[in-house]
Amino acid sequence: MPSTAGSAVLARAQALNALLVATISVLPAALRDPMRPFQVGLGPEILARCRPEVTVNVCERAIRDYVRSFSYRHAVAQPGSMRYDLDGNPVEPVREKDRHDMQRTYEVDQERARQRKAAALAAATAGAEAVGPVEDAAQSGAQGV
Repeated sequence: MPSTAGSAVLARAQALNALLVATISVLPAALRDPMRPFQVGLGPEILARCRPEVTVNVCERAIRDYVRSFSYRHAVAQPGSMRYDLDGNPVEPVREKDRHDMQRTYEVDQERARQRKAAALAAATAGAEAVGPVEDAAQSGAQGV
């Protein structure tokens, strides 16, 4: 299944484009736009397009935030995925080693997300159980008055 842009990765793409003198077409521009892995070595080309008032560190961080996103990693991990130039043109397939490494990273990310959700649900359930009897007692007291 092709990876598409959700709201979080779209915000990262927009933040990166805002740092540049001209937008780059490889980034998604709208929700559900396809995620396109960068051509290897594209970082310096992106940095060359940074606005003069933007420091290299700020631009590098924006690039890093984007390529470390869940959606970007998913796009790289897909069988048959391609790498794209700044204009959004496919230039080469993702190397099998890169795809395999990203699949492992993606799977680890998914498991961590599941664990966080389960922990949050357990904490919310435990919190609701702890609060429940107190609220019941307060409501019973209010009914007796």
